[in-house]
Amino acid sequence: MYILTKKHIYNPYILSEGVFSSVFCNRFVELQFPHKSKVMRTAAFVVPFLFDSFPLFYRAILFPHVCSPNEALASHSYHLLFAFLTCFLFASHLPERLAPGRFDYIGHSHQLFHICAVVGTHFQMEAVLTD
Repeated sequence: MYILTKKHIYNPYILSEGVFSSVFCNRFVELQFPHKSKVMRTAAFVVPFLFDSFPLFYRAILFPHVCSPNEALASHSYHLLFAFLTCFLFASHLPERLAPGRFDYIGHSHQLFHICAVVGTHFQMEAVLTD
């Protein structure tokens, strides 16, 4: 059983990751390096996702006997599904790319991106609480 201690709650890496995202992945840096803006904005989402998901991947790969199917597995799976769907919507701009002008107000990929991110975060919190 994994026990959460104060050392894990007050992890200095969480603060440094937040500082990295806010300093290097903001709009002001994009103005200075416009050719790298898509990479920087993607990194602002990928770095926190990896930071949050590494403990899950670590547990699943190194300790498969501990990761028996339980209630949290479904929530972890839904979280990963919505995370990849969020990334796909961010990269592809799909509904409005197929029918320009039809998704200007409702159904735009940016709106769907935020909905999928919120639903994915919900499933992530459900999985953490269930674990």
